[in-house]
Amino acid sequence: MTDDLVTIGRVTRTHGVRGEMRVLPFTESVNAFECYDRLYFRVPDEAEMLIRITSVRPHKNFVLLKLEGVFTLEAAKELVGAEVLIPRSWLPSLDSDEYYWTDLIGLIVTDEEGRKLGRVKNLLSTGADDLLVLEWENKEILLPFREEIVLSIDLEAGSITAAPSPGLLDQ
Repeated sequence: MTDDLVTIGRVTRTHGVRGEMRVLPFTESVNAFECYDRLYFRVPDEAEMLIRITSVRPHKNFVLLKLEGVFTLEAAKELVGAEVLIPRSWLPSLDSDEYYWTDLIGLIVTDEEGRKLGRVKNLLSTGADDLLVLEWENKEILLPFREEIVLSIDLEAGSITAAPSPGLLDQ
């Protein structure tokens, strides 16, 4: 469909027998899903489908969604594994020092001397600090996403400059 869709979650499993499904949110809060009356769903190897939401409720660290036209367990099972997406234009605007995680994935991370540390593969929230998951030479490196470590982010150049703690790269 469009290139401006942003993944905000993934359907992980069904919930109950009446078509409700459990979604792992990639948003800052599980309550973010309450802002939308419809969402796009992308099942692997298929086009996106825009589906109206009939109910949304937080459940632990997940979101339980009920969708228009999805009334049975079997119908909900067809969406397990689907990405949940919204157009980028639906996202709230950010301050100049804030970033959407989706925009950081794929950026090249270098140290202050220009040595490549890896490419951002994912981000993790640990409660204490968010972590950049870097992939480099078949290794994963976890880099704390902290002000004193992540020195600069240049989305246009596709790069992040970091000052990793001593010994971090000696894993």
